[in-house]
Amino acid sequence: MVRHWKACQPANLLEVLAKLRESLVGKLAVRLHTGEPHGPSLIPPVWGKDLVGKLPNSTAVSCNVLCSSPRKTAGGRCKALEAKGWGIPVDIMDAKGDDLLPVAKGVHRQEAAVGTSLSGCGSLLILTLQGPCHG
Repeated sequence: MVRHWKACQPANLLEVLAKLRESLVGKLAVRLHTGEPHGPSLIPPVWGKDLVGKLPNSTAVSCNVLCSSPRKTAGGRCKALEAKGWGIPVDIMDAKGDDLLPVAKGVHRQEAAVGTSLSGCGSLLILTLQGPCHG
């Protein structure tokens, strides 16, 4: 499901949750796009805390980036989350390595690398925004 809104507000996230609750099975990984350590947060930390807190059997997740950034390592990613004030436990999915998954009918790739901890999750909810969000 992909949703677009002209105005980004916490109520929008709760609306999505209400529609998705029945389809989210098993342990839920909630991927929050947080941005660079001292840049704007794509999703305000208080929204992420509230969202993960309202979802049973869920955990906030993130992963390292390939570009030149402090977020390239698990330690750097954790420091970036702390600098932005997230204050909740976040599983860095690829901190212990990657699993390779096949890409059906892949044109450019036949497999994709995902963090090893993703295999312990039944559902993945990815929240990202196009542009800044004010909370």
